[in-house]
Amino acid sequence: MTHEEERLKKIIQKMKHVQYLICFLAKDHNVGDTIIGQHLLKDELGETLEKTREAMFCLECFGYVERDHGKKTKIIKDIKPLKDFFE
Repeated sequence: MTHEEERLKKIIQKMKHVQYLICFLAKDHNVGDTIIGQHLLKDELGETLEKTREAMFCLECFGYVERDHGKKTKIIKDIKPLKDFFE
């Protein structure tokens, strides 16, 4: 496991809202898919908007999603393997 993967694993294990987002996205989404807006996503996750944004930012920082203001967030890297970090 690379150093970056170790860092991400530690973050995921500590932050339940990141785990919820990963589970939601891994269930029905693939690379290239877009994600519903953050306000709808927070309701799906049962989290606050702040926690939802924080989880999305985490995935963006590690190169799993691409966000661009005014456009839908897009999955750019397979998220499914991240479930192994906490299941």
